[in-house]
This record gives sequence, structure tokens and C-alpha cells, in this order.
Amino acid sequence: MEVILEVELADDNAINASNIWEEHMTAAMGEDYVINTRFNCDRRFDPVANQAFKDIKITAITVGHGLKTPSC
Repeated sequence: MEVILEVELADDNAINASNIWEEHMTAAMGEDYVINTRFNCDRRFDPVANQAFKDIKITAITVGHGLKTPSC
């Protein structure tokens, strides 16, 4: 069973959370990692995302098996 949570980046809190996540990934892996959306291919930055987005409203939930994330 897999679950994908989505957040709409429409308000300041959500945008700030995405900036925290992006800055952490860029510092650790470089700008190309973020630009090329490599974070969709591994889970090493999930704890940072979970913390940054913990108080942000979830706007979509997908539950199933073999769910596809945006391409690597």
C-alpha cells in the first residue's frame, strides 16, 4: 500500500515550507538535483519535507499500489 500526499503551494506557509525543503536539498546535493527533480527518485529528504510541511494543509491524498510519482 502506498500513499501520496499533495500540498497546493498557494499560501505563504506552504511556499515557505517548500523553500525550506528546497534549500536543504540544494545545500546537500546541489541545484541540479532540485532542478532535475531527483528528489522524486529517492526518499533521503523525506524527513526534512515531513518536518517542513507538518502544519500545512494536505490538498490531495492518493492511496493505492504501484503509484507513480512525477518522473525522475
